[in-house]
Amino acid sequence: PAPFNGNGVFVDGTLQLQSGSLIATSTVDFVVGESGVGQMTVLDGIWQAATVVVGDNPGSQGALTLAGAANTLNLLVISLVQGADGAVSMTGGSLTTAETDIGYNGTGQMTVSGGTWLAGSVNVGTWLDLTYGYGEGTLTLAGGTTVISGSGLVLDDFNIAYDNGTTGFVWLTGGQLITTNTSTFIGHGDLGLGQMIVSNGAWQARDVTVAYGYETPGTFKMVGGTATVSSNFVVGNCANGAVGVVTVYRSTLAVTNASHTAVLDLENGTITVNASGMLVADVIVATNPCGVIFNAGGIISYRTLILDPNGDTDLDGLPNWWEQAHGFDPLSPFLDDGPYGDPDGDGYNNYEEY
Repeated sequence: PAPFNGNGVFVDGTLQLQSGSLIATSTVDFVVGESGVGQMTVLDGIWQAATVVVGDNPGSQGALTLAGAANTLNLLVISLVQGADGAVSMTGGSLTTAETDIGYNGTGQMTVSGGTWLAGSVNVGTWLDLTYGYGEGTLTLAGGTTVISGSGLVLDDFNIAYDNGTTGFVWLTGGQLITTNTSTFIGHGDLGLGQMIVSNGAWQARDVTVAYGYETPGTFKMVGGTATVSSNFVVGNCANGAVGVVTVYRSTLAVTNASHTAVLDLENGTITVNASGMLVADVIVATNPCGVIFNAGGIISYRTLILDPNGDTDLDGLPNWWEQAHGFDPLSPFLDDGPYGDPDGDGYNNYEEY
């Protein structure tokens, strides 16, 4: 599956760019860790290359550090096959990539702690063919600014159906992640696994899908920071068995825009808002029986609520239609809105009234 043409720069030693320009034309492939241990560090200057692979063959180890300079790469592949380890660390400078595959068929890691990364499409955990193994990709954003456009950010991607093994993880621990001009899929490949955790920093997104492919589990967890989705936030898919799990704790997830038309669509899975967590949405849709919203002491705020009238979205024992007919919040199982509340003070709780 190698995208090589036979000509290239193969680094199984140490290469350091301190100044000046290093330009590899479109007919030259740049490989860091081709068959052994390769290390490349860019400190200053200009680096341009068409295809860059970090960790090429089984047993190889590639490490690329971008500490400065203006770096422009058309295709960046981190760990091409199973058994090849690739790691990229960006601490400063600028990086522009048209496509980035982290864990293409092997184990790949990328960490951004500084600088500015302008990316076209980013695939974290990709599988091409069983011959070359499953991709395991990890992207850590600890600082700086990352802007992804093109075909978007995909965790657990696949090239043919039923990959059953790829894993993609994204950790936002600081800095900014901006995907306002594209889509994000957390769990895209059939039977694979996609997971994203936000513990600090800020994420601005256009539309997000948690669990997309056939029987794919997707997990999105917020334990800090903020995330704002301006169009659609879709959780799971009943038809294909994709199950999404969303947890908000000590942070804010906002699905909103200026015209108040952003939609949170819970199709299959769970959304849990824990203590000190806040979920804000213009529109919440939960019309499938396989979707549940747990309010575990947090705040859920919305303008429009579209529910299955015969369902019980918050699992408090009171059907949605009854709660809405009596002016109760069908997403809150607490106090006057819950089964044990007695807002009219007649000695009968809500469940007994129902």
